Amino acid sequence: MNKIVRILVIAAVLIAIFIIVSISARDKSVKRETPPLTADTTGLNKEVPVVGIKLEPTEFYELISVTGLLEAWNRTMISSETGGRVIKWNSELGERLKAGQVVVSFDDEVAELQWHQAEAGLESARIAASKAKRDYERQKSLFEKGDLSENIIESVELSMKNAQTGLKAAEAAAGLAKRAFSETKVKMPFNGRLSAKLVVIGQSVPPGTPVAEVVQTDPIKLTIGLSERDIIKVHPGQEVFIHTIGWGDDKEFTGRVYAVGVAADAMTRQFPVEISVLNKHLEIKPGMAATAQILVKVYKEALVVPQDAVTDYGDITRCFLAEGERAVERDVKVSQPQSGNVMFLSGVSPGDTIITVGKASLKDGQKLGLTVE
Repeated sequence: MNKIVRILVIAAVLIAIFIIVSISARDKSVKRETPPLTADTTGLNKEVPVVGIKLEPTEFYELISVTGLLEAWNRTMISSETGGRVIKWNSELGERLKAGQVVVSFDDEVAELQWHQAEAGLESARIAASKAKRDYERQKSLFEKGDLSENIIESVELSMKNAQTGLKAAEAAAGLAKRAFSETKVKMPFNGRLSAKLVVIGQSVPPGTPVAEVVQTDPIKLTIGLSERDIIKVHPGQEVFIHTIGWGDDKEFTGRVYAVGVAADAMTRQFPVEISVLNKHLEIKPGMAATAQILVKVYKEALVVPQDAVTDYGDITRCFLAEGERAVERDVKVSQPQSGNVMFLSGVSPGDTIITVGKASLKDGQKLGLTVE
Protein backbone atom coordinates (compact mmCIF):
# COMPACT_ATOMS: atom_id res chain seq x y z
CA MET A 1 0.00 0.00 0.00
CA ASN A 2 2.79 2.41 0.87
CA LYS A 3 4.43 1.64 -2.43
CA ILE A 4 1.26 2.57 -4.32
CA VAL A 5 1.02 5.89 -2.42
CA ARG A 6 4.62 6.79 -3.26
CA ILE A 7 4.01 6.09 -6.94
CA LEU A 8 0.92 8.29 -6.93
CA VAL A 9 2.81 11.14 -5.21
CA ILE A 10 5.65 10.96 -7.72
CA ALA A 11 3.20 10.98 -10.60
CA ALA A 12 1.43 14.01 -9.18
CA VAL A 13 4.70 15.87 -8.82
CA LEU A 14 5.70 15.11 -12.42
CA ILE A 15 2.29 16.27 -13.69
CA ALA A 16 2.64 19.50 -11.71
CA ILE A 17 6.12 20.13 -13.14
CA PHE A 18 4.84 19.55 -16.69
CA ILE A 19 1.96 21.98 -16.20
CA ILE A 20 4.31 24.68 -14.82
CA VAL A 21 6.75 24.28 -17.75
CA SER A 22 3.93 24.49 -20.30
CA ILE A 23 2.49 27.64 -18.77
CA SER A 24 5.98 29.24 -18.68
CA ALA A 25 6.53 28.45 -22.37
CA ARG A 26 3.21 30.03 -23.33
CA ASP A 27 4.07 33.22 -21.34
CA LYS A 28 7.42 33.63 -23.17
CA SER A 29 5.69 33.52 -26.54
CA VAL A 30 3.62 36.56 -25.61
CA LYS A 31 5.42 39.87 -26.44
CA ARG A 32 5.46 42.29 -23.56
CA GLU A 33 5.80 46.02 -24.18
CA THR A 34 8.35 48.02 -22.14
CA PRO A 35 6.84 51.14 -20.68
CA PRO A 36 8.31 54.30 -22.38
CA LEU A 37 11.13 56.28 -20.69
CA THR A 38 10.13 59.65 -19.34
CA ALA A 39 12.33 62.78 -19.17
CA ASP A 40 14.08 63.35 -15.89
CA THR A 41 12.38 66.41 -14.54
CA THR A 42 13.89 66.05 -11.11
CA GLY A 43 14.50 69.53 -9.67
CA LEU A 44 13.33 71.52 -12.71
CA ASN A 45 10.59 73.15 -10.67
CA LYS A 46 13.07 74.25 -8.04
CA GLU A 47 13.67 77.95 -8.58
CA VAL A 48 17.34 78.84 -9.19
CA PRO A 49 18.42 82.44 -8.60
CA VAL A 50 20.25 83.84 -11.64
CA VAL A 51 21.30 87.19 -13.12
CA GLY A 52 20.81 88.06 -16.78
CA ILE A 53 21.23 90.90 -19.23
CA LYS A 54 18.89 91.98 -21.99
CA LEU A 55 20.60 92.13 -25.38
CA GLU A 56 20.65 95.59 -26.89
CA PRO A 57 22.69 96.67 -29.94
CA THR A 58 25.97 98.33 -29.01
CA GLU A 59 29.46 98.92 -30.41
CA PHE A 60 31.97 96.07 -30.51
CA TYR A 61 35.63 96.53 -31.43
CA GLU A 62 37.35 93.66 -33.20
CA LEU A 63 40.99 93.82 -32.12
CA ILE A 64 44.16 91.82 -32.69
CA SER A 65 46.30 91.79 -29.53
CA VAL A 66 50.05 91.14 -29.75
CA THR A 67 53.21 92.01 -27.84
CA GLY A 68 56.45 93.47 -29.10
CA LEU A 69 59.49 95.58 -28.30
CA LEU A 70 59.60 99.34 -28.86
CA GLU A 71 62.64 100.73 -30.65
CA ALA A 72 63.90 103.99 -32.08
CA TRP A 73 62.39 104.70 -35.48
CA ASN A 74 65.88 105.59 -36.71
CA ARG A 75 69.18 104.94 -34.94
CA THR A 76 72.43 105.72 -36.72
CA MET A 77 76.04 106.80 -36.43
CA ILE A 78 76.86 110.10 -38.14
CA SER A 79 80.26 111.06 -39.53
CA SER A 80 82.09 113.57 -41.74
CA GLU A 81 83.22 112.66 -45.25
CA THR A 82 86.30 114.89 -44.92
CA GLY A 83 87.19 114.59 -41.24
CA GLY A 84 89.35 117.14 -39.48
CA ARG A 85 89.94 118.50 -35.98
CA VAL A 86 86.93 118.69 -33.64
CA ILE A 87 86.49 122.23 -32.30
CA LYS A 88 82.94 122.34 -30.90
CA TRP A 89 79.94 120.27 -29.80
CA ASN A 90 76.80 122.20 -30.78
CA SER A 91 74.39 120.00 -28.79
CA GLU A 92 74.23 118.00 -25.59
CA LEU A 93 73.29 114.41 -24.85
CA GLY A 94 69.54 113.86 -24.94
CA GLU A 95 68.89 117.23 -26.56
CA ARG A 96 66.06 117.38 -29.05
CA LEU A 97 67.39 118.32 -32.49
CA LYS A 98 65.82 119.05 -35.86
CA ALA A 99 66.89 117.63 -39.20
CA GLY A 100 69.80 119.76 -40.54
CA GLN A 101 70.79 121.12 -37.15
CA VAL A 102 74.56 121.10 -36.48
CA VAL A 103 75.66 118.46 -33.95
CA VAL A 104 79.47 118.89 -33.97
CA SER A 105 81.85 121.25 -35.81
CA PHE A 106 85.33 120.66 -37.27
CA ASP A 107 88.03 123.23 -37.98
CA ASP A 108 86.84 124.74 -41.29
CA GLU A 109 89.53 127.34 -42.07
CA VAL A 110 91.43 125.35 -44.71
CA ALA A 111 88.24 123.94 -46.25
CA GLU A 112 86.78 127.45 -46.55
CA LEU A 113 89.90 128.78 -48.28
CA GLN A 114 89.89 125.86 -50.71
CA TRP A 115 86.23 126.52 -51.46
CA HIS A 116 86.90 130.22 -52.19
CA GLN A 117 89.86 129.22 -54.37
CA ALA A 118 87.67 126.82 -56.33
CA GLU A 119 84.98 129.50 -56.71
CA ALA A 120 87.60 131.87 -58.12
CA GLY A 121 88.74 129.21 -60.56
CA LEU A 122 85.13 128.66 -61.56
CA GLU A 123 84.68 132.37 -62.29
CA SER A 124 87.81 132.40 -64.47
CA ALA A 125 86.55 129.36 -66.34
CA ARG A 126 83.19 131.05 -66.95
CA ILE A 127 84.93 134.13 -68.38
CA ALA A 128 87.17 132.00 -70.60
CA ALA A 129 84.24 129.94 -71.87
CA SER A 130 82.20 133.07 -72.58
CA LYS A 131 85.08 134.70 -74.48
CA ALA A 132 85.74 131.51 -76.47
CA LYS A 133 82.09 131.33 -77.46
CA ARG A 134 82.02 134.95 -78.64
CA ASP A 135 85.22 134.42 -80.64
CA TYR A 136 83.76 131.37 -82.27
CA GLU A 137 80.56 133.20 -83.23
CA ARG A 138 82.52 136.10 -84.80
CA GLN A 139 84.84 133.79 -86.71
CA LYS A 140 81.93 131.65 -87.84
CA SER A 141 80.27 134.74 -89.36
CA LEU A 142 83.45 135.54 -91.31
CA PHE A 143 83.76 131.90 -92.40
CA GLU A 144 80.22 131.88 -93.76
CA LYS A 145 81.05 135.02 -95.82
CA GLY A 146 84.13 133.30 -97.21
CA ASP A 147 86.59 135.60 -95.49
CA LEU A 148 88.11 132.86 -93.27
CA SER A 149 89.74 129.53 -94.00
CA GLU A 150 88.34 126.25 -92.75
CA ASN A 151 91.48 125.51 -90.67
CA ILE A 152 91.05 128.72 -88.70
CA ILE A 153 87.36 128.13 -87.90
CA GLU A 154 88.15 124.58 -86.79
CA SER A 155 90.85 125.89 -84.48
CA VAL A 156 88.48 128.49 -82.98
CA GLU A 157 85.76 125.88 -82.48
CA LEU A 158 88.21 123.58 -80.72
CA SER A 159 89.25 126.43 -78.39
CA MET A 160 85.59 127.03 -77.52
CA LYS A 161 85.02 123.33 -76.70
CA ASN A 162 88.17 123.26 -74.54
CA ALA A 163 86.91 126.31 -72.66
CA GLN A 164 83.53 124.65 -72.10
CA THR A 165 85.24 121.51 -70.81
CA GLY A 166 87.36 123.64 -68.48
CA LEU A 167 84.16 125.27 -67.20
CA LYS A 168 82.62 121.90 -66.36
CA ALA A 169 85.80 120.86 -64.53
CA ALA A 170 85.82 124.13 -62.59
CA GLU A 171 82.15 123.66 -61.64
CA ALA A 172 82.91 120.15 -60.33
CA ALA A 173 85.94 121.39 -58.37
CA ALA A 174 83.90 124.20 -56.84
CA GLY A 175 81.13 121.75 -55.93
CA LEU A 176 83.58 119.37 -54.26
CA ALA A 177 85.20 122.21 -52.35
CA LYS A 178 81.80 123.46 -51.18
CA ARG A 179 80.82 119.95 -50.10
CA ALA A 180 84.09 119.55 -48.20
CA PHE A 181 83.46 122.85 -46.42
CA SER A 182 79.90 121.81 -45.48
CA GLU A 183 81.22 118.51 -44.10
CA THR A 184 83.13 120.42 -41.43
CA LYS A 185 79.73 120.70 -39.73
CA VAL A 186 78.11 117.34 -39.00
CA LYS A 187 74.32 117.71 -39.07
CA MET A 188 71.27 115.77 -37.93
CA PRO A 189 69.87 113.53 -40.71
CA PHE A 190 66.39 113.57 -39.13
CA ASN A 191 64.45 114.97 -36.18
CA GLY A 192 65.74 113.22 -33.09
CA ARG A 193 68.14 113.32 -30.17
CA LEU A 194 71.85 112.99 -29.56
CA SER A 195 72.37 109.66 -27.79
CA ALA A 196 76.18 109.35 -27.74
CA LYS A 197 79.33 111.45 -28.29
CA LEU A 198 82.11 109.39 -29.85
CA VAL A 199 84.88 112.03 -30.14
CA VAL A 200 86.26 114.84 -27.97
CA ILE A 201 87.17 118.44 -28.71
CA GLY A 202 90.68 118.74 -30.18
CA GLN A 203 90.66 115.22 -31.59
CA SER A 204 91.72 114.83 -35.23
CA VAL A 205 89.26 112.54 -36.99
CA PRO A 206 89.94 110.70 -40.28
CA PRO A 207 87.30 110.96 -43.03
CA GLY A 208 84.28 108.72 -42.46
CA THR A 209 84.91 108.14 -38.75
CA PRO A 210 81.67 107.99 -36.69
CA VAL A 211 81.53 110.98 -34.35
CA ALA A 212 78.08 110.63 -32.75
CA GLU A 213 75.06 108.39 -32.42
CA VAL A 214 71.61 109.91 -32.95
CA VAL A 215 68.16 108.41 -32.51
CA GLN A 216 64.65 109.27 -33.67
CA THR A 217 62.06 108.49 -30.98
CA ASP A 218 59.05 110.50 -32.17
CA PRO A 219 57.48 108.62 -33.69
CA ILE A 220 58.81 105.46 -32.09
CA LYS A 221 58.56 102.05 -33.76
CA LEU A 222 56.92 98.87 -32.54
CA THR A 223 57.74 95.76 -34.55
CA ILE A 224 55.47 92.74 -34.09
CA GLY A 225 54.81 89.39 -35.74
CA LEU A 226 51.39 88.18 -36.85
CA SER A 227 50.10 84.74 -37.78
CA GLU A 228 48.76 83.81 -41.19
CA ARG A 229 45.22 84.04 -39.80
CA ASP A 230 45.70 87.61 -38.56
CA ILE A 231 47.94 89.15 -41.22
CA ILE A 232 45.12 89.14 -43.82
CA LYS A 233 43.13 91.50 -41.56
CA VAL A 234 45.88 94.11 -41.25
CA HIS A 235 46.81 96.94 -43.61
CA PRO A 236 48.72 100.25 -43.37
CA GLY A 237 46.82 103.08 -41.70
CA GLN A 238 44.85 101.01 -39.19
CA GLU A 239 44.64 102.52 -35.70
CA VAL A 240 46.59 100.82 -32.91
CA PHE A 241 46.27 101.18 -29.12
CA ILE A 242 49.53 100.75 -27.18
CA HIS A 243 50.15 99.92 -23.51
CA THR A 244 53.62 99.54 -22.02
CA ILE A 245 54.63 97.53 -18.98
CA GLY A 246 56.20 100.59 -17.41
CA TRP A 247 53.14 102.81 -17.72
CA GLY A 248 50.63 99.96 -17.36
CA ASP A 249 47.01 101.07 -17.65
CA ASP A 250 47.86 104.62 -16.57
CA LYS A 251 48.58 105.67 -20.15
CA GLU A 252 47.36 104.56 -23.53
CA PHE A 253 49.40 105.57 -26.56
CA THR A 254 48.08 105.61 -30.11
CA GLY A 255 49.73 104.67 -33.35
CA ARG A 256 49.14 103.48 -36.89
CA VAL A 257 50.14 100.43 -38.86
CA TYR A 258 53.03 101.72 -40.98
CA ALA A 259 54.16 98.71 -43.01
CA VAL A 260 53.01 95.10 -43.44
CA GLY A 261 55.48 92.36 -44.38
CA VAL A 262 54.86 90.35 -47.54
CA ALA A 263 56.69 87.18 -46.44
CA ALA A 264 56.78 85.18 -43.21
CA ASP A 265 59.95 84.72 -41.17
CA ALA A 266 61.46 81.34 -42.04
CA MET A 267 62.00 80.43 -38.37
CA THR A 268 58.92 81.81 -36.60
CA ARG A 269 56.42 81.68 -39.51
CA GLN A 270 55.29 85.13 -38.39
CA PHE A 271 54.68 88.08 -40.73
CA PRO A 272 56.47 91.29 -39.60
CA VAL A 273 54.43 94.44 -39.07
CA GLU A 274 55.81 97.91 -38.23
CA ILE A 275 53.70 100.28 -36.15
CA SER A 276 54.39 104.01 -35.87
CA VAL A 277 53.62 105.23 -32.33
CA LEU A 278 53.25 108.91 -31.44
CA ASN A 279 55.73 109.90 -28.72
CA LYS A 280 55.47 113.69 -28.58
CA HIS A 281 56.42 113.96 -24.90
CA LEU A 282 59.08 111.22 -25.16
CA GLU A 283 57.33 109.14 -22.51
CA ILE A 284 58.11 105.91 -24.37
CA LYS A 285 61.73 104.75 -24.30
CA PRO A 286 63.41 102.42 -26.81
CA GLY A 287 63.62 98.93 -25.35
CA MET A 288 60.26 99.03 -23.52
CA ALA A 289 57.98 96.01 -23.92
CA ALA A 290 54.48 96.84 -25.14
CA THR A 291 51.11 95.34 -25.96
CA ALA A 292 49.47 96.45 -29.19
CA GLN A 293 45.79 96.18 -30.04
CA ILE A 294 45.19 96.66 -33.76
CA LEU A 295 41.70 97.91 -34.53
CA VAL A 296 40.38 95.64 -37.30
CA LYS A 297 36.70 96.62 -37.42
CA VAL A 298 34.00 98.45 -35.45
CA TYR A 299 30.56 96.82 -35.33
CA LYS A 300 27.90 99.45 -34.64
CA GLU A 301 24.91 97.14 -33.94
CA ALA A 302 26.54 94.23 -32.09
CA LEU A 303 24.93 91.97 -29.46
CA VAL A 304 27.59 91.62 -26.77
CA VAL A 305 27.85 89.61 -23.53
CA PRO A 306 30.66 88.77 -21.09
CA GLN A 307 32.71 85.82 -22.28
CA ASP A 308 31.67 83.81 -19.20
CA ALA A 309 28.04 83.87 -20.36
CA VAL A 310 28.80 81.26 -23.05
CA THR A 311 30.28 77.79 -22.71
CA ASP A 312 32.39 75.95 -25.28
CA TYR A 313 31.87 72.23 -25.80
CA GLY A 314 34.50 71.55 -28.43
CA ASP A 315 33.03 72.79 -31.70
CA ILE A 316 29.74 73.75 -30.06
CA THR A 317 29.06 76.92 -28.06
CA ARG A 318 25.97 77.27 -25.90
CA CYS A 319 24.32 79.74 -23.58
CA PHE A 320 21.17 79.93 -21.44
CA LEU A 321 18.34 82.31 -22.26
CA ALA A 322 15.42 83.26 -20.03
CA GLU A 323 12.08 82.60 -21.72
CA GLY A 324 9.25 83.40 -19.32
CA GLU A 325 10.19 81.82 -15.99
CA ARG A 326 12.23 78.99 -17.54
CA ALA A 327 15.80 78.57 -18.80
CA VAL A 328 16.36 77.56 -22.41
CA GLU A 329 19.75 76.22 -23.53
CA ARG A 330 20.66 77.29 -27.05
CA ASP A 331 23.47 76.71 -29.56
CA VAL A 332 25.09 79.96 -30.64
CA LYS A 333 28.07 81.25 -32.58
CA VAL A 334 30.28 83.99 -31.14
CA SER A 335 33.35 86.05 -32.10
CA GLN A 336 36.81 85.79 -30.60
CA PRO A 337 36.91 87.31 -27.10
CA GLN A 338 37.77 91.01 -26.92
CA SER A 339 38.58 92.49 -23.50
CA GLY A 340 36.51 89.80 -21.77
CA ASN A 341 33.48 90.14 -24.07
CA VAL A 342 32.18 88.24 -27.09
CA MET A 343 29.83 89.25 -29.89
CA PHE A 344 27.03 86.93 -30.98
CA LEU A 345 27.25 85.95 -34.64
CA SER A 346 24.07 83.84 -34.65
CA GLY A 347 21.57 82.13 -32.39
CA VAL A 348 20.10 85.14 -30.54
CA SER A 349 18.13 88.30 -31.28
CA PRO A 350 17.90 91.81 -29.83
CA GLY A 351 15.74 91.76 -26.70
CA ASP A 352 16.72 88.24 -25.64
CA THR A 353 17.76 87.86 -22.00
CA ILE A 354 21.04 85.97 -21.54
CA ILE A 355 21.89 84.35 -18.20
CA THR A 356 25.28 85.66 -17.06
CA VAL A 357 25.45 84.58 -13.40
CA GLY A 358 24.25 81.22 -12.01
CA LYS A 359 24.20 79.27 -15.28
CA ALA A 360 26.34 76.46 -13.81
CA SER A 361 23.31 75.30 -11.77
CA LEU A 362 20.87 75.32 -14.69
CA LYS A 363 19.31 72.65 -16.85
CA ASP A 364 17.21 73.16 -19.94
CA GLY A 365 13.74 74.03 -18.68
CA GLN A 366 14.86 75.04 -15.19
CA LYS A 367 12.63 77.41 -13.28
CA LEU A 368 14.32 80.77 -12.76
CA GLY A 369 14.47 83.38 -10.09
CA LEU A 370 15.70 86.02 -12.53
CA THR A 371 17.27 89.39 -11.83
CA VAL A 372 17.96 91.49 -14.96
CA GLU A 373 20.85 93.92 -14.78
